[in-house]
Amino acid sequence: MSLCFALMASLSTFLGAQARADSPNPQAAPLDLEQQVLSQGPMLLGNLRQAREAGLQRDRWGMTYSLKEARRVLDAISAAERSIRPEGAPGTDQPPSGTPPRELTAPLGQPLELDRPEPAGREQSVERFEAVDGSIPLELVSKDIDRALAALNAHPRALGAALLATEDALRQVHRNNRLEPKDWTSVRNQVLQGYALALDSRPGASKQLAEAQRALSAMSGGEPFAQRLAALQAAQAPDPAVLSALVHDLDAKVSSLREAAQVAH
Repeated sequence: MSLCFALMASLSTFLGAQARADSPNPQAAPLDLEQQVLSQGPMLLGNLRQAREAGLQRDRWGMTYSLKEARRVLDAISAAERSIRPEGAPGTDQPPSGTPPRELTAPLGQPLELDRPEPAGREQSVERFEAVDGSIPLELVSKDIDRALAALNAHPRALGAALLATEDALRQVHRNNRLEPKDWTSVRNQVLQGYALALDSRPGASKQLAEAQRALSAMSGGEPFAQRLAALQAAQAPDPAVLSALVHDLDAKVSSLREAAQVAH
């Protein structure tokens, strides 16, 4: 199913839930809306991750498309959250479009399988359901998306600034029980910032990369990454594709360490 079709289907679910609010069983509507919010949270994150990847590939059109899709999904989530809020709660008097009210958050759903034990130690998946895996601060994410789109439409266009704003939007999302390898995450962010500054030909890229190189040299397992950074720094004009590949490899390192920490926890 294409992303566009999935979004249309989700919006149709939302409109259908609104219609059922006038039916003899109004209790069904809030449950449908809550399910919509849980299912659309991962869709929003998926769009933001696609925008980030497009930025790393220097694909301005792909980044613009993914950010606009993220904006549409966020607006649908925001509208659903306003409908779920009890009457008189903060933000319910806000208009149904534009920046979400301050402190309006949405739960982030995570699909889980409920297993039933069987003889011989086997298990059979009998049900899938959405568990709350975190929360999305809608106003903050909305502002970051707006900043990213504004940077892409600026004259001259600032792809690097759009990439950093998209990264900020992803960092706003709070995950429950998320164990981050803070040292590796910090150095990855430095390299990403250096890459973004270099994309826009802004000062400070060399400084960010040099600081990341020093940090990696002092970290266990960081020397191979530090050597790659040293080679990039030695070049008069660092290859953006090589620097982008380094960001991807640091992303993979952060993900593997995070998963290992969560398993150990």
